[in-house]
Amino acid sequence: MAAILTSLLNIFQRKKPAPLACTVNLDNNGQPLAHDPNHVHTSACFIDFEPLAVVELFQSQGCTACPPTVPAILEASMRPNLLLLSYNVTIFDHLGWKDTFASPASDRRQRDWFLTVYMVR
Repeated sequence: MAAILTSLLNIFQRKKPAPLACTVNLDNNGQPLAHDPNHVHTSACFIDFEPLAVVELFQSQGCTACPPTVPAILEASMRPNLLLLSYNVTIFDHLGWKDTFASPASDRRQRDWFLTVYMVR
């Protein structure tokens, strides 16, 4: 699961340089200069942004692969452009450890997500 989270985070890394966002200098008549020969680009000319990414995590208390991912999840949650949504599901309840946080709504959401991503082509 940690590898999946890392892969998802890599998808949302910036792949292009930030766009220019220079202020427009005006001439004596208040008209924008088409080209200002005195302008030198600085770091203030660039908008440093990353789009908001939403990652949905489906986990269960009975899942043996889930606890090792907690440090990666905590680290990822510190990123300001990442919204992590965690849903506890009952998929592993049959193994003997019933997830006390799981809900039927989370199970439906996981099933719908799976059907949308893996079954629809």
